Amino acid sequence: MLKYAQKDTHYLLYIYDMMKLDLLEKAGDAKLMRKVIGNSRDICLLKYEKLIIDDTSHRKLLRKGAGKIEDWEPQELEALRLIYMWRDKLARQMDESCGYVLPNKLLVQIAKTMPQTEQDLRLQGVRQQYVQTIHQLIVEAGNKVFKSEPSSEPLHDSSNLGTTNDSKDPSTNKNFEIYLIIPILVAFAIYFFF
Repeated sequence: MLKYAQKDTHYLLYIYDMMKLDLLEKAGDAKLMRKVIGNSRDICLLKYEKLIIDDTSHRKLLRKGAGKIEDWEPQELEALRLIYMWRDKLARQMDESCGYVLPNKLLVQIAKTMPQTEQDLRLQGVRQQYVQTIHQLIVEAGNKVFKSEPSSEPLHDSSNLGTTNDSKDPSTNKNFEIYLIIPILVAFAIYFFF
């Protein structure tokens, strides 16, 4: 590790001297050099703040072009949330970027399609060591949504969209149909998968 750091910084003083000479040649005086040093100092004074992950952090992927939140089913959103949180935790443990563990595009694709088998996950390009965990998270997402009872809260957070769901009548709620079909889907899943 020490040798790596030494090799990484070995030429920095030489590069500094060469850049300093170039700046002094171009400007003819030390004014440009002072400006560059001032800009470098300002950059060094910037404080790095760790990204704080919470239960709504996964929604930023939706704002980055993964579709409108209304286009996502509740179990897909839950899968997106669970996989996003798992990926962040694993990336921090490994000291790697989240994109290295599971790229955003693949994460969104998995959450949207909710593959039913581990083989389906492999076909989408998920690394072998993550297949079982991600599959368990998908199953957990489906189970959470199917077990949860309808609430007066809308399934989709509309606060970012500038609309609200003030209606207390479930039949006027556009998500009401989802609640009607959930028992059918649960029965179907139990019959065919267990």
